[in-house]
Amino acid sequence: MQTTPDPVLPGRLVAPEPGWVTRSDVVVVGSGIAGLTAALRIDAALRARTDDDGATVLVVTKDVLNAGSTQWAQGGIAAALGPGDTPGQHEHDTLVAGAGACDLDAVRALVNEGPAAVQELIALGTNFDHHDGVLSLTREGGHHRDRIAHAGGDATGAEIQRALIAAVEAAPPSRSSSTHLRSTCCAPSTVRWPA
Repeated sequence: MQTTPDPVLPGRLVAPEPGWVTRSDVVVVGSGIAGLTAALRIDAALRARTDDDGATVLVVTKDVLNAGSTQWAQGGIAAALGPGDTPGQHEHDTLVAGAGACDLDAVRALVNEGPAAVQELIALGTNFDHHDGVLSLTREGGHHRDRIAHAGGDATGAEIQRALIAAVEAAPPSRSSSTHLRSTCCAPSTVRWPA
């Protein structure tokens, strides 16, 4: 009977040298809506500090900033933005449509924070659809009020991504010209910095 030798494990793992090295106070991983929004909010908070010490925010993504899935998000954003609509009504519609599968705390956070989040996106330059100068809101499944905001019809994700990337790329140096928001991508042996 032949015996199989015991496997030999390496004493240490070998990895290639890093393709690049940088320093930053805050690193945000991902360039989707959540990552870019977090980076912009953190950058704003750092700029607002009175003890500005040259803090930096770095967005790291696997490719160029707009290569993720955000651009493919279709449909719109539901928020109680129309006349007479309230977060309470939005909550009710969401819970009824969810048929018991909703997390109540999550629903409450979303319906209460939703209107301000849409207004923040508008302030950052997102071009939601308008009719006669008024934000266009539509009614979709499960909603009893017009509360769905679209951008470019069903290109809402692409438009939000465009606006957030523009805001990141336009983030100016701080009062001391040392606090800054920048981005990089981590493709094999490639690092690109925006101009």
